[in-house]
Amino acid sequence: EGVDYEPVRLNAGEADAPSAAVGHARRSEVFLRVCALEAISAFGDRLWLFAIPILFEEIWPKTLLPVAVYNLAMYLLLIILMPISGYLVDRMTRMELLSFTIIIDNAFVCVASALTLCTSFFMGSEHTLYGLLGATIAASVVAQFFANTGTIALEKDWVAVIAKDDTEGLTRLNAWLRRIDLMCKFLAPLGFGLFLQILTEDRATRIQIGSVVILAWNLFTLGPELYIAYSIYNVVPPLSKKQRKTQASESAVDRGQKVCERVPVIGPFLQGWRIWIQSEVMGTSLGYSLLYGTVLAPGPLITAYLKTISIPEGIVGASMGLGAVFGLVGTVVFPYLIKCCSIPAVGFWTIWLWATSLAPAVAVFFVSDCMGLNMGSPKNRGYVILICVTVGRVWLWAFDLAETQIMQEWVPTDRRGRVAGTQGSLCTLWTLVVYALAVAYHEPAQFQILVYVSFGFVVIGAVCHSLWFITHGSYPAADEDYMNLEVQFLELKEDGKEVVDDPPDDHAVVFDEDGLEEI
Repeated sequence: EGVDYEPVRLNAGEADAPSAAVGHARRSEVFLRVCALEAISAFGDRLWLFAIPILFEEIWPKTLLPVAVYNLAMYLLLIILMPISGYLVDRMTRMELLSFTIIIDNAFVCVASALTLCTSFFMGSEHTLYGLLGATIAASVVAQFFANTGTIALEKDWVAVIAKDDTEGLTRLNAWLRRIDLMCKFLAPLGFGLFLQILTEDRATRIQIGSVVILAWNLFTLGPELYIAYSIYNVVPPLSKKQRKTQASESAVDRGQKVCERVPVIGPFLQGWRIWIQSEVMGTSLGYSLLYGTVLAPGPLITAYLKTISIPEGIVGASMGLGAVFGLVGTVVFPYLIKCCSIPAVGFWTIWLWATSLAPAVAVFFVSDCMGLNMGSPKNRGYVILICVTVGRVWLWAFDLAETQIMQEWVPTDRRGRVAGTQGSLCTLWTLVVYALAVAYHEPAQFQILVYVSFGFVVIGAVCHSLWFITHGSYPAADEDYMNLEVQFLELKEDGKEVVDDPPDDHAVVFDEDGLEEI
């Protein structure tokens, strides 16, 4: 277990010789398998996220309320569950966790799709429809929780282990995974939107066919996802080596939480928040999470709103697809940006450029509401929103890559899952706030209120990252072995042991009851 494996080299100039980390498998095979796993999973997730508001608007065509209630309930439960997902990432074996999340995610999306299909047979019964809505929410919460957990495991943990110390390779792999996710954001909404647009106008038939398409995708991709995950795990030996926290680390982190940890939910929840608050990335993580408190991004609310103002599904899907293309440009630009300045600096500039790109979408509502100027029909304002959201994806996804790499390089391995899980919970919290407001302001004519709040969240998020950049971003990420040594050193000092001297570069010596002990 003490063998230090070489990383899977992913930089373009490297020869194709097998790496020590992957045995006889070539690095390109591992690269392609990771990308294939991301593609299958992301396409299914994006298909479901786009389909939900479209299908719900077929069931309830004159209001945003069901879409808002669905997302409000789902995110309210996810905010409690997401720190637990990070706990699972840190504690379960990698293959056990990823295979479990794949199975549960696909199974419950199939259940939710089947429940949505059932609504087409009860279009005249409001009580039955709302009962099916509640059941769909319950199934979707389970599916989304395990989908998010699997994403954290793959993108925050597996990828970092596969690339190891190859920073350039890690940047390239992160960029390719983001490109795949963006391509899925392009293809899934575009394909599903055009498919529904050419179907019959009968609402029940559209619901039935749309639900069956989603169910079939998740049913038939379950086997390939599991096979690819196992194939990656078998050729990358470091994935089977999971770093465990030391006894000293456990006692320092968990001190004062013994009673809570006896409860399987409260302990991991509190521990995740404690570790996140103590991490060096808290500022940028908070700024990143605030970007999720918005309707100015492809999602259920903006999709439902655009449908209510008579923008065709095909155009909505195509605009989201075009936004994914602009996002791909961001992933291409990002590697060049980090050659000019540090990753935190790239994050600083790109998050402010994203905020700037959204300003015209806010301005069209502000000028009309507060200055009394006629900005045209609601459909015209809808097209302005589509343009701003689409073009600005360049900067949003460049910032996303910067924040992802900061999380990978600045957070120790044994805490990475919980920090990422808590960040996911914060993302859910701000999304939840927006959906709570959408429940209160669910009329299409009140949509501008959600636009103002969304822009406010983006600006505050940019300020948070800027403050973190000023205080922390000018320093390079610390070496993980040194960070772990410092943690043990401070914890031993807190436990009352006498430290001989400040820890030198390679080891520290402390006195305890048994005499000298070397770390």
